[in-house]
Amino acid sequence: MHRFSHAVFRLAAVMLVLSVFLPGCSWFRERPEYEGVDVAKPLQVPADLSVPKGQEALRIPPKTLVGANARAPEAAVNIILADGPDSVWKRMGDVLPKIEGVQVLNAAESIKSYEVRYGSETFLITAQPSGSQTRVVAIGVDGTVQQGGASTKLLAQLKVLLK
Repeated sequence: MHRFSHAVFRLAAVMLVLSVFLPGCSWFRERPEYEGVDVAKPLQVPADLSVPKGQEALRIPPKTLVGANARAPEAAVNIILADGPDSVWKRMGDVLPKIEGVQVLNAAESIKSYEVRYGSETFLITAQPSGSQTRVVAIGVDGTVQQGGASTKLLAQLKVLLK
């Protein structure tokens, strides 16, 4: 019986060794089709595409022109009036339809705003309390204060007419 267990043990050891080493042996498997085949030539990159032209490509703009430190636009972004929001809202309602190119789409007294189309833009002109004064701003469809474009031109005209 002891002899039988040694034979089984040897057979198991040989099978283990063969199962570990034979699957990796190239004698028992075929080579893949793609091995050793040149399908395409290496990519040739022209010299002028791989090197930046001068130092200008690597220049970082000054801090004052980027992000939160950017300069505010020179044009009017808001109007400050020495009057209450109710009065300013009513006066805007009288003046806005008289400005050429302005189309008043909606009036919302509860938020002291007019939805207007001017040029190709649509935005809100709103009167907001600011201490004892009223601030008139243009608010875009994304909810941010408009800075530039048609809204700034309209605020400039309103500033003259509401003073």
